Amino acid sequence: MFGNVKAERAAVEMTYTDTCDIIRNVEKEVDFINRHINEAVYKNIPCALVMGKSPTEATDTAMSLS
Repeated sequence: MFGNVKAERAAVEMTYTDTCDIIRNVEKEVDFINRHINEAVYKNIPCALVMGKSPTEATDTAMSLS
């Protein structure tokens, strides 16, 4: 299985039991006033939530979503 990217991806995606929304803070004009609001960039993205004691570190993949 190692070396077969499609098979590895499929195996990882089988662990996705949750969904998430990617939200970005953007500046928009509301009633003639510029305001910062949260805007959904992506919705209902399959994911697996993993909780642990170590701090989250940004990875190349996470950074590429910006």
